[in-house]
Amino acid sequence: MDAAKFKLVQQHPFFAVLLLRMRIVQDDHCPTMWTDGTRIGFNPKFVETMTVSETLAVLVHELLHVVGMHTTRRGSRDPLGWNIACDAVINGIVAKAGLTLPTGCVPPISGKLPEEIYQELPKDPKGPKGPKGDGGGYAGCGEVRDAVNEDGTAMTKAQREEFDSMTGVVIRQAANAAKAAGKLPAGMERMIDEALEPTIPWRAVLERFVTEKALNDYTWSRPNRRYLHNGVYLPSVGGNTISRGGIACDTSGSMDQAMLKEVCSEALGLLSVYEADGAEAELDLYWFDHACHHQTVTGVEDIKPVGGGGTSFRCVFEKLKELAHAPAWIVMLTDGYCDDFGEDPGIPVMWILTKQRHEGFQPPFGELSHMID
Repeated sequence: MDAAKFKLVQQHPFFAVLLLRMRIVQDDHCPTMWTDGTRIGFNPKFVETMTVSETLAVLVHELLHVVGMHTTRRGSRDPLGWNIACDAVINGIVAKAGLTLPTGCVPPISGKLPEEIYQELPKDPKGPKGPKGDGGGYAGCGEVRDAVNEDGTAMTKAQREEFDSMTGVVIRQAANAAKAAGKLPAGMERMIDEALEPTIPWRAVLERFVTEKALNDYTWSRPNRRYLHNGVYLPSVGGNTISRGGIACDTSGSMDQAMLKEVCSEALGLLSVYEADGAEAELDLYWFDHACHHQTVTGVEDIKPVGGGGTSFRCVFEKLKELAHAPAWIVMLTDGYCDDFGEDPGIPVMWILTKQRHEGFQPPFGELSHMID
């Protein structure tokens, strides 16, 4: 380990800056190595099976989990599947950096984010055996664990955001040092850009948003029997269905036909999530420019965009107040060329910016993400 760390500091300034801020700890219970964003744990028996060069490559592998901010991006995803997806992304970068990983690592997949790869994995994935065929279940080249507080407790959303912000500062420092030395590894610039301004796939954004903000605690599939004898049909507690929300689509003049087609496609993507969840396959759409038009759709043939004038986000949130049954959450698909927000509607809001977007867009409430370029 010492020889690998010394060689890394000598030859790889980008990773050296990252490594010097990490704590290296011995962990006899892990199969290989792991990181939680502040520490790198290693099993001495695993390190003994490798050459110095392979150990250096696995250290870089763990540091790339930090660069990708994989320790705070998992959300509700299965840890095993998340490990496999992240490993598939970063192992190609390790290879392009001229480093050789030990045998048994996850094969690389280029051009995709971990969230995309995770979605394509089979249910309950059985990952490959650990390096050198140790048979100890999934180990890959090393494990990525969720970032935790100093006392080992789980981080809150605010703490994760602060952690990512501090990590971003270190990543920039490392990138500047490597560029000055002319030694920024191949493939790193894109990964750095994704880490510092993440563009997460629509399905991954929706999955996390629904999981964290829009799950219903009640189910209509099993009615509450306490009230049935009175002819009253009420849901029972314990459901895990998607609560009824809505999607608002920008149809202003700044949205060209290509962007409008893209927005409609994403709306249908949301409808398919309802179908997969087993909920009623209906979706509330809110078309808006300077006015808001509401419609409920069940398929592509129902979608009828309305608009073409100026833009106002305010009209959407005012429309929600007029409805007899307001949505539990709202997704706003827009290019961001508007500053008329109105009041916070008091429900979870996710802003999704289209590819041709206003780069300086910063909503006063809700969460912000971008469609992938």
